[in-house]
Amino acid sequence: MLSKKSYITLLFIGALCLYNCTSTPKESTSITSPFENVDVVAQKVSLKAEEGTTFTYKTGSVVHIPARILVDANGNTVNGDVDIEYREFHTAADIIASGIPMTYDSAGTIHNFQTGGMFEIRAYAKKAVKAQMIPTEEGAREQLYVREGETIEVNLASFIDEPGYNFYALDNNTRQWDYEGVPSNGKPNKAKLARLDKLAPVPVEPLEPQSAEDKKFIFDLIMDVEEYPELAYFNGIMWEYIGDENDFNPTLEDNRWVFQHDWQDIKLSPIKGEKGEYTMQLSNKDKKIDFDVAPVLAGNNYKTALKEFEKKRKKFDKAQKKRIVEEKRMATEANMLRSLRINGFGIYNIDRIHYIKNPVVCRASFELDQNIFQMENTSVFLVTGDQRAVIRFDAKNQEKFYFDPKAENRIVAVLPDNKMAVFGSSDFESLDHEQINNKEHVFTLKVKDEVKDITSLKDMLKQS
Repeated sequence: MLSKKSYITLLFIGALCLYNCTSTPKESTSITSPFENVDVVAQKVSLKAEEGTTFTYKTGSVVHIPARILVDANGNTVNGDVDIEYREFHTAADIIASGIPMTYDSAGTIHNFQTGGMFEIRAYAKKAVKAQMIPTEEGAREQLYVREGETIEVNLASFIDEPGYNFYALDNNTRQWDYEGVPSNGKPNKAKLARLDKLAPVPVEPLEPQSAEDKKFIFDLIMDVEEYPELAYFNGIMWEYIGDENDFNPTLEDNRWVFQHDWQDIKLSPIKGEKGEYTMQLSNKDKKIDFDVAPVLAGNNYKTALKEFEKKRKKFDKAQKKRIVEEKRMATEANMLRSLRINGFGIYNIDRIHYIKNPVVCRASFELDQNIFQMENTSVFLVTGDQRAVIRFDAKNQEKFYFDPKAENRIVAVLPDNKMAVFGSSDFESLDHEQINNKEHVFTLKVKDEVKDITSLKDMLKQS
């Protein structure tokens, strides 16, 4: 069943990067997501306005709000409890879900943006003046502003290190981007680098001991295994021959001489992809032989080693889990930060104009593979440039639809009931560019499952 929403939004996503400047956007919140209850969730930070604060976002961005710079709509200094809401947009899914426009009007010419990262920051007083309150899902609250002449420092996470980006602020009343200048170059995220250096190494994965019982051929050989930490807690190691018919086979009667021979060097090499299996090399000035073996233990040596293994296994699993969690968290952080100073709350963007050399151009029309919605009066957005640019087209009558034949492209439609339709990257790859260039072509979009959150949206884009 279709919801009351009677629109489709299709999206084209292009590139991202980051920069540095100062600006004052109009402080309205008219931007809405094309989805229902699917959007980039803001991080909420509480502070005392007279004290200010510094906080870190999950991407590694660091925001510093000085003390006593917040004012109400009449310019009066605000004291007491304040909520700061901050969020960032770095991926195609972020851009689609946010509803933020990605076009720029330069002297009457409309350009498409390729973003290097966006952020939105707002401030609200917890004790609002009645006449100045604005309605929200959490109840009425008062929107705040930055005192004239003061600035907020934003060290913005940068995942793209490329030239040619500028800094813009969004006027939400006109939904137009205002040029604010050229941002500074990024600097290393020192906090991330310091945490990487302090990450505790995961201990060597313990090797489960194997019993010598019921083994076909076992031999004892005196050798130093100190350089193999996984064998360090094995006492009384013996060796089982595990080779095949293509190997030198010491179990054959004719080859038993290897155990009476005087070897000057004995080496073990772990067999790649096989835990607890090694190639043993015996050598002297006259001979060198190799065969595959596995360590085994007998009697009390086996029982003792098994108990020690169980202790080490628990310790290893705990350390590994802790490191994996920390590595995943740090993977969401950027390696670089770009320092910005802004003098107002709102939406900001690091962008450059998205240009396509030698595009394929066609007279396009769009349809769904399921008869659940008519595409008339629908906007179409092309997703391109490593899912970092968003280009809007008219689905009803598109005389000049274009795309970069060398880029990874997608067309994405946001349907009623939070469903999505996609003409995927593999669909684009199957197109005969010469056959459709400057001709008519119908793009058939496949209807997908319901988008439940940002994560599911990202997954659908990756899989399409």
